[in-house]
Amino acid sequence: MADNYTYCSFLLHLTPDQTRWAFGYYEALRALEPTFGARAAAKPIPDAPADVRASVHHGPPFAGEFLGFEVAAKPEGLWIHDEEAASIDQIATFVREILRRFDLPPVGFEWSYDSSQPHLAAYGGGAVVVSQSGCEWLYTHRWLDAALGRHHQGAATAEVRDLCACDDCGWTGALEETQPIRDFWSRVEPGGIMPAGECPRCGVLAYLLTRPNRVAMMVEGGLVQDVVADRPDELRVAVVDYDTEGCDAADLTSLAEPMGRSTPACVREVVAEPAAILLDKVFAGRD
Repeated sequence: MADNYTYCSFLLHLTPDQTRWAFGYYEALRALEPTFGARAAAKPIPDAPADVRASVHHGPPFAGEFLGFEVAAKPEGLWIHDEEAASIDQIATFVREILRRFDLPPVGFEWSYDSSQPHLAAYGGGAVVVSQSGCEWLYTHRWLDAALGRHHQGAATAEVRDLCACDDCGWTGALEETQPIRDFWSRVEPGGIMPAGECPRCGVLAYLLTRPNRVAMMVEGGLVQDVVADRPDELRVAVVDYDTEGCDAADLTSLAEPMGRSTPACVREVVAEPAAILLDKVFAGRD
């Protein structure tokens, strides 16, 4: 059986005072193992300062029973790492609490996967940007799906847009299979829908089918990470978040509601990307 590993190592730049607090926060969490995730039942930490105890007992919850990372104080800040089984979610939560404590700007870090034996999905990794308001995640397998989708966009778009259907016998097929329209002006009324051609089966007019523009959103930790679509150039997508804590001033707006009321919301426009292969997997058996 293969042993799988997750590696992570980066320096969180802090002042000496901030580093001392962050290291004390880590030590206090470590002292609660294996119950540090249970805030209500957390045992006292007499050696920790009051502000550290407050962050431990009332701060964000950590998944699991043991901390999946190590830290070391350095002159430039806090070195966060693990030798073989880094818990990326825990690290992001830990860093986010430090940013909130000292009102610091967003930071980012990377991680990688490895295995003692080659096997499918053994390798890869990702990156995350951590801010006081949340996390933005990137995974290499998602990037790869999106990149492959862009390469296949031309063929996929043609397939989506150029399917035709007969107006009488039910034939469907590609635009290239239709025949030229005979006696065009006697069969098409001014202002009517333009036919694509004649049905190759019965000769009745055939029309282009408008397939749905399939859209999928990737969500991680409650945040929209990616939006992909069959025809992204036809879309304009906005994410509306009514949780406005930590929202950038430029994204904060007031949305009108019925009865003349309005509600503050964080509105962020997202650019949709082509990812035909990914969408085929998402909508398999649902068309």
